[in-house]
Amino acid sequence: MFMLAAMFCSQLMAQSTTNDDILRRAEVMPVFKVCEDIRFANYPYRCTITQLMAHFDSSISVSSTAGKQTKAHLKFVVEKDGTVSNIDLVRGVLTDDTAITEELNTGILSVANNLVFQSAATQDGEPVRVQIEFSVSLSY
Repeated sequence: MFMLAAMFCSQLMAQSTTNDDILRRAEVMPVFKVCEDIRFANYPYRCTITQLMAHFDSSISVSSTAGKQTKAHLKFVVEKDGTVSNIDLVRGVLTDDTAITEELNTGILSVANNLVFQSAATQDGEPVRVQIEFSVSLSY
């Protein structure tokens, strides 16, 4: 009985991910742009997330002078070539104005569809697909 359990466990441990699996974390996470902020010298992934948040906020504008902020929750996959796929607006923005809400949510999806990362994630020295998930803060 022990031998059977040991063989079963060793087979489970021997299974590896295929090169097409989507990872949640990789040894080296994707880089959106070169980070020039010294605060992130040892944390390039934090820099990438900060850059993404700023990119979304500066790329999306609506015809409103409300001076408010809102958030959405977005996830997508960074492919091995740095392009983005599997975009999912997990939770869109909510505002008092349905037209502004629609405009902001459409803008988020549009910006996400046009993202290209400078470098993809790597695991064991090989490019891998990795999921990115973060909050998008927008001023409107």
